[in-house]
Amino acid sequence: MEHETGCESSPLLLDGIVMEGSVVGEQTRALDYIYRLRYLICLCFLGVGQHMIGPSIPYIVNTFFAAAHGGGDCEVAPKSSPCRQGAAEAAFFHGWSDAAGNLVAMLLAVGLGSYSDRIGRRPLIRMFGVLNTVPTILLTLHMTMGLTLWAYLAVGPLVESFDVNGVFLALLSDMIPDPKDRAAGFGVFIAVVLLVVGVVTPFGFLLPRSYALAMSLVAAGLKVSFLFFMFPETAKLVEPELDSGDSDSRSPGFPAAPNLIETARHAFRVLTRHSFIARMTMVLTMTGFAGSGYAIVMPPFMTGYLGFTRRDKLALFMSAAASVLITFLAVLGRLVSRFGSVRVLQMSLAAYVVFPVCCSACGREWHLVALVAIFAGPLCMAFPVVSAIKSNLVAQDEQGLVQGAIASIGKGTATAGFLLFSFLFALETHSGQIKDRSAVFLPFLVISGISLSAFLLSCSLPLEPPPPPTSEQGGLERQRSDFCGSDGGLAEVEMQAR
Repeated sequence: MEHETGCESSPLLLDGIVMEGSVVGEQTRALDYIYRLRYLICLCFLGVGQHMIGPSIPYIVNTFFAAAHGGGDCEVAPKSSPCRQGAAEAAFFHGWSDAAGNLVAMLLAVGLGSYSDRIGRRPLIRMFGVLNTVPTILLTLHMTMGLTLWAYLAVGPLVESFDVNGVFLALLSDMIPDPKDRAAGFGVFIAVVLLVVGVVTPFGFLLPRSYALAMSLVAAGLKVSFLFFMFPETAKLVEPELDSGDSDSRSPGFPAAPNLIETARHAFRVLTRHSFIARMTMVLTMTGFAGSGYAIVMPPFMTGYLGFTRRDKLALFMSAAASVLITFLAVLGRLVSRFGSVRVLQMSLAAYVVFPVCCSACGREWHLVALVAIFAGPLCMAFPVVSAIKSNLVAQDEQGLVQGAIASIGKGTATAGFLLFSFLFALETHSGQIKDRSAVFLPFLVISGISLSAFLLSCSLPLEPPPPPTSEQGGLERQRSDFCGSDGGLAEVEMQAR
């Protein structure tokens, strides 16, 4: 099947090659990655624009919950008693609602990732793009027409349950097909996205809510139009093979309709193919568990205990963006070249252990701003490195399956994490009634302990990951598993392989 991939060879790469066999310059290589990922970068730009209202949302939600405790504008007085209790209640609500959404996403993610290998990445990304506009519309109706905020709060987790993170990661692997280039390519992509975020998002902190909301609506409409009229297909689709005279005969490895049980079984076989993949999966599981703790604990800690206003968060955001941008553009590539992806992952996980304990010691807004400026870059190094390691461990036609399976596992651990940390935060702070910030020490300590477990497990990984199987080997493995129960099936597969 012929289709536009959007990841054809870039002329920039050819221009950067010296005739006498020297390597491509780092700057030219970075430009080549940007060229390959240009459609995805445009999509991310529109997505960032759609979330222009994002910096205002925590204060809108906190004010909504604070109404039951005396009310007040939680953007003006975030440390007031009603707003602190409202922030704690909002964290508890988000913990349980996000857990429910993640439970559904856990069931869907592995199937969606595998399904994208057959129908393509674009249909699923289009569907998510349309669904993702619904919360923006409901928030607009709340702010302009007085619609209850419960509609927005209820629909948000439902939309997020349609998890396409695995599809996006598989799409990245499609656009950078050479496994050796993926760590650097993913790092350049994240750096460019952070640059876009750094340019666009500050307007969300500075503009009045009404202006930010209008820009979010316009960006949402443009994003949906871009997905339907310009965004290309990147997957090399796996089509069912039809036997002559039998229109219902399909390739045994890829049924026409998604079978979640078979997909999960196949994903489990791939993730346990050897110990490196299994241990990497456990590392990702534990870091996802710790990450869910940040999602619950940090928002009420920042607003209710440190007193961050929307404009205060701009300084925090800019310090984080600068740290990550410098790390990705000037440090990450050199570290990977010198030490390898596994060692860089271990460095990043070491920062995961230290950062939460340091957070609990912050007593002023500028303390956290300075801390984030130091740690944001090392913390975020894990994202491109992990993405590259994951994609390099499996064959090209297994990218959607494995990325979806790991996303599914991440959603499952996040479900447990949201429940644990929402309960723990409410217990330690008495639902925001305790004013002393020492009440949040235990949740941060638990996050650090989970991160320590992930770091120690990562130290058991060999520094050189095993090579991925070829697509033919992956297909043979699928056929072996599918034919093992049938008479003579395995012998037939072995004969075909020979």
